[in-house]
Amino acid sequence: MAHQLSPNMTLIAANPPGIAETSLGRTRTVRDSGTKALTYVEDDTVALIRVPPHAVLDEFFWMCDDLGGTVALDFGFWRAGQGTAIGAAIDPNGLATLVDCASAVAKTDLRYEVLAIETTGQEVWELAGLSARPDYDIDIGFVATTGTTPLVGDIAWLINYHV
Repeated sequence: MAHQLSPNMTLIAANPPGIAETSLGRTRTVRDSGTKALTYVEDDTVALIRVPPHAVLDEFFWMCDDLGGTVALDFGFWRAGQGTAIGAAIDPNGLATLVDCASAVAKTDLRYEVLAIETTGQEVWELAGLSARPDYDIDIGFVATTGTTPLVGDIAWLINYHV
């Protein structure tokens, strides 16, 4: 099992902000991509974005080219790790399950793939199924869940949230 960081998460790992450094009342957009050849096999995880627990996830768009292979992806939540390490899984399939990327995926909003419309406006810690607001940040990412043939190709995402 390997863990990789998106380019955005690599920058955050090098200079991590604290929860106290985040400001309230702002909408944030994170647009990033894996434009180099990325290889994912079963149980590999990729952290896409780190958010404070009080962030409200508005949209989570996912796009990819034809990645081939037989591996499906689950999207969800992890406790923020230290440096390049990923933290413990909170709900690794809390956003979307078994997203098949063997063929190209057009811009798709995964925000409501698993979560009901009634979760609109809930904070990330609530979406992740935690019983109380934690004192740590939360990573949103994916885990390769099935299959053994690696996915290789380009991915992109656009995430809108507000704090």
